[in-house]
Amino acid sequence: MPPKVSVILYSYNHGRWIGQAVESVLQQTFRDWELIISDNGSTDQTVDVVRRYASLDRRIRLLFHPDNVLTGARWNEAIKMARGEFISQLHSDDYYLPRKLERQLECFSGLGDDYGVVYSPSYRLNDVTGDQWLASGLQSSGYILEDMFLKFHSQGGINPISPLVRRVCRLRYLFEDDSMCEGEGVFFRMAFKFKFFFLNEPLVVMRDHLHNYGKAIKFNKEVFLEVFNRLPSNPEFPKHLSGLWALFMARHLRGMAWQGVRVAEDGAWARECLREAIRLHPPQLFHPRVLAGLGLSLLPKGLLHRINRVGFALRRPRENVTVIEMPKAGAGL
Repeated sequence: MPPKVSVILYSYNHGRWIGQAVESVLQQTFRDWELIISDNGSTDQTVDVVRRYASLDRRIRLLFHPDNVLTGARWNEAIKMARGEFISQLHSDDYYLPRKLERQLECFSGLGDDYGVVYSPSYRLNDVTGDQWLASGLQSSGYILEDMFLKFHSQGGINPISPLVRRVCRLRYLFEDDSMCEGEGVFFRMAFKFKFFFLNEPLVVMRDHLHNYGKAIKFNKEVFLEVFNRLPSNPEFPKHLSGLWALFMARHLRGMAWQGVRVAEDGAWARECLREAIRLHPPQLFHPRVLAGLGLSLLPKGLLHRINRVGFALRRPRENVTVIEMPKAGAGL
């Protein structure tokens, strides 16, 4: 019989952490799963680590690729191989908490077929400092596309490793093959047709480290525009939400511009973001952060750097939490 759940773990040069990712699946309280590990051309010890796990557990299936290519193609190959009624994704530098699959399956047991996704909050773990905190994120249920546009910049989005997705939904909305890193953008497309259910229980941990793509501000802008500029041209996109899409895009570009002056300290790039935000949604011109961003972007870089140093020094430190548990690395070997 096919497993109830297929977990797809994408890996690339995370040999330092992938053992904990695999262990977090092995330690799930729900046991009827398969784990498909898709490696995108790792050159570190990743392959050796996962081979050892696969030799000891027949539920683990391996996909090795000699070359590193766009992530969407790798994800889609594994999704099409999945046999489970439900599909969950995991990155090789993150991990699940033990009841992730069990609790989300319990939710699905009381939901109709029009519900395609059950998702939950997540913890963040700073791998450098050891700080841990509960991340902000969307907390909506039902047909949530409008909330995804309206609340993204106040509550946050959906952590890509958090959801458990019904197979029919996951196969209908594959990743864009030509996308470098679609991330949570795929959930916007799922929300065109399927309902979501929010389970208010943190069940996953996403690791922050020096190699996260999320640290690359300018790269993030290109990925964001690549993914979200496509939404209105999708035949399933609800045309009455076009105005919300434009506001969403403008808010995001405004935030990127702020990062451009506060983190990257690149005034010209920040102004480019602000011009695009105002083009999409002209009232942005009067937003205080747009006006402040424009002013800061015109300062000499040395003065901007000194202002930023003072600003960062005055920021209050994030409040830590101590309730997340690290998988016991090597327990399954």
